[in-house]
Amino acid sequence: MVFYKKIQTKKISVEFFIHHFWKWLIGAFILGRIFALILNFEIFSNYGFWGIITVWEGGFNFWGLVLGFIGILFLDLKQNDKSDQLFKWISIGFPAFLLGFLILDLGNLLTGNIYGMETILPWAIQYESFGVAILNPIHPIAAYFLIFHFW
Repeated sequence: MVFYKKIQTKKISVEFFIHHFWKWLIGAFILGRIFALILNFEIFSNYGFWGIITVWEGGFNFWGLVLGFIGILFLDLKQNDKSDQLFKWISIGFPAFLLGFLILDLGNLLTGNIYGMETILPWAIQYESFGVAILNPIHPIAAYFLIFHFW
């Protein structure tokens, strides 16, 4: 509801968003997957041609997702003679983008998906999980990202 109110305050068409959002999302997933395949080409050696759809191997590339979403958004705006509204759309979507970053950073911190090297600093974290190879206290890189993104 907040998002729709923000669209209306920026004097942007809600109908345009409703009719075109799925195109932007699909474009983001396609380009994100293409970037992931280019950067991790070993997927094809494991699965052959079917590596294109094996999203559990390599997933999606973050920057490919962003470029795909903004690129298809720009093409739709240009096609409908609204290309001057691109920065309005980006400014509306930025809070949701930042919230997604914060949730991702919190998940990485809790699961130990991203961690640094060993340290003796007082704010070091020690994971007792099979997903973290280092058993000694380590730098909480995900916490650093969380603080940076929140700031």
